[in-house]
Amino acid sequence: MDKPAPQAQGREVADYFDLSDKGGPMKKRALSIFTRWSLLVTLVGLLSAPSATAQGLDNRPLRFTVTDLGTLGGMNSQATAINNRGQVVGYSTLAGEAITRAFLWEDGVMTDLGSLGGTFSRANAINNRGQAVGASEITSNAARHAALFDRHGITDLGALPASLVGAAFGINNRGDIFGGSTEGLTRTDPFHATRFKDGGVIDLGTLGGLSSFAAGVNDHGQAVGRADLPGGFSRAVIFSDGAITDLGTLPGGTASFGRAINNRGEVACLSNTAAGAFHACLWHHGVMTDLGTLGGTFSDSAGIDNRHRIVGASTVASGQQHAYIFSKAKMTDLNELIPADSGWTLVAATGINGVGEIVGNGRINGQTHAFLLTPDDDDED
Repeated sequence: MDKPAPQAQGREVADYFDLSDKGGPMKKRALSIFTRWSLLVTLVGLLSAPSATAQGLDNRPLRFTVTDLGTLGGMNSQATAINNRGQVVGYSTLAGEAITRAFLWEDGVMTDLGSLGGTFSRANAINNRGQAVGASEITSNAARHAALFDRHGITDLGALPASLVGAAFGINNRGDIFGGSTEGLTRTDPFHATRFKDGGVIDLGTLGGLSSFAAGVNDHGQAVGRADLPGGFSRAVIFSDGAITDLGTLPGGTASFGRAINNRGEVACLSNTAAGAFHACLWHHGVMTDLGTLGGTFSDSAGIDNRHRIVGASTVASGQQHAYIFSKAKMTDLNELIPADSGWTLVAATGINGVGEIVGNGRINGQTHAFLLTPDDDDED
């Protein structure tokens, strides 16, 4: 079995840099993904109805057991990534909801990863060595810096010179770290894609526009994200060996965003269509394929493994947002693959590892909690 790049977890950039420290569910999608970046002066297709079941090796419907990962004492938690060891990272509120902390969940225990002195931290990705990256407010919340969480504690990775905001979003098994940082003295200055290396922060540039961003990286050091063109539109891109490759858009589209990349160079992405709707997509060998929706008008991707299984979120016909898995040319609502009496509404899937375990965020008992889905049957290709 190919091992996926577990760190390749793509997310909404506006949520990542939510300066209110209230990173909510993935409900604020569609046009806001690109209009927020503009306001910051910076971020064969499946068109038929989705299938109702994902099939395992013997064509039986794949089923999952759902586990509530709990919280760090508050009412809300969100999972962002999972590695091949089953370690999950994300962020959770503490009791009172005023403080948010990065967490590591392992073997039923959620651990607070601390902060750089401020009231907010979050972990965005984790590799198979257990190294996680994310961001944290520093003392007095004076600035937000990229951070590395490992067995030694938390390390400040910084930001671009004079910047008040930096964050890391991808780490591979070699320890390569990518993310983004503002360029100026305010938190609303344009972001640039960055690499954090040897104690320094490297600006990866743009496609001629104001901003760019790196969302994840595979084990070959290829980072995926977005970059602005001179006209202001954002394009999904790959950053590799000092070059930026424009991945284009779905036919007739004007904007796209790279969410995650696996070790085969396949990119889970988001693009608008000729009709203006934003859909999850898969880019491979120069071709961008529309993954469709769960019956609504919008979908987005978040994670991809080396068997091109993609997870994310999509609206259904009623307009509600549900988590999905895209496998074997079918997008399936993950709510249909868990026990009907679980009490969960799975809202967004954010990561998948090599054995098909999926993490994400959902609603249970009126609260938003991180979840782990464990396959009941093996879904080997």
